[in-house]
Amino acid sequence: MKINKHTKKRFVFYCIIIVFLPIVIIIIAEVSLRLLGHHPASPKYRPNITVEPGGRYFQKDSLLGYTHLPGKLFVTLNNNYTFITTHKSNTLRITHPIAEDSNYVNKPKLWVMGGSDTHGWSINNDETYVWLLQELYKDKYEIRNFGCSGYGTIHSLLQIMDGLKNSKKPEIIVVAYSSVHDRRNAFLLRRRKAVTSWNFLGPLSQPYATYSEKNGLQIHKADLVEYKGLPFNEYSSLLNFIEKVYLYFDEKFSNSNEVTKAIIDKINEICQKNDIKLIVAGMENRDITLEMIEYCNSKNINAVDLSVDYNISENLNLPHDFHPSPVAHKKFAKKLGDFINKINNQ
Repeated sequence: MKINKHTKKRFVFYCIIIVFLPIVIIIIAEVSLRLLGHHPASPKYRPNITVEPGGRYFQKDSLLGYTHLPGKLFVTLNNNYTFITTHKSNTLRITHPIAEDSNYVNKPKLWVMGGSDTHGWSINNDETYVWLLQELYKDKYEIRNFGCSGYGTIHSLLQIMDGLKNSKKPEIIVVAYSSVHDRRNAFLLRRRKAVTSWNFLGPLSQPYATYSEKNGLQIHKADLVEYKGLPFNEYSSLLNFIEKVYLYFDEKFSNSNEVTKAIIDKINEICQKNDIKLIVAGMENRDITLEMIEYCNSKNINAVDLSVDYNISENLNLPHDFHPSPVAHKKFAKKLGDFINKINNQ
């Protein structure tokens, strides 16, 4: 069969279209996204943080993935602001001077669980709301700060289960909750991406949970925390945009909030079984957190809104950090103290 010149030309033309049209579309998309203000991904972010002594802030833990290092640590942010954190041998941050430990040995226990807001990232030991709460209740409770930077509600559950095996049960457990804990509890891709930038402070493996009506709450352990984005997204706005869209829908269609509710239900079940008063404390004035407080109330779980207005600059530890300031922690302590008095008087 003989192919005429016209057919050959048409075939070559179609081949050129097939090869170059996608390239043209990609170029147009790239230029359009840049004009709309989208950019390639920034180089891998590493916070400007130094820790003395040793340069590390975290250590590996077989149950929780990681914990804070014991001892007195000086943490400097951006070379111009230093705060002090002191962790006991059990890795928990101190809530009173160590010299006063003997005063609290025989007192009833009150445990406070949470993430960096509870631990008190970027502020000194005696500025955290858990320390201030201890001052309010120095004659009544020994208060323990189980908060750890990066922890979610899944960590609270694991800490409670382990703590009840190895120490005297508390009278009250406070579980601090923020909407970001949903990502942590389900260990969504966006959370994996964020964690990798902090690995230089120590190994950050993380447990996580899944939930379905069929299988209930399942707890898993992530031994290796890795996130690999799309290749070359540091050079292409299009690739970076595609990755952002993927991360958005990964979170949008996850059931991470249901996972958190299942975890809180499990914590409540444990507390009821052990005759412990449970308080869920909302740490931010956002719809998801306020909805979680409503959920807890519907389950007859004590819940309180500790949030402050972060549009007021005094509530943030600026210009050094975006975590709550010492002023905000005073407000947290006052609100939580009033709520504890309320439930104790019921």
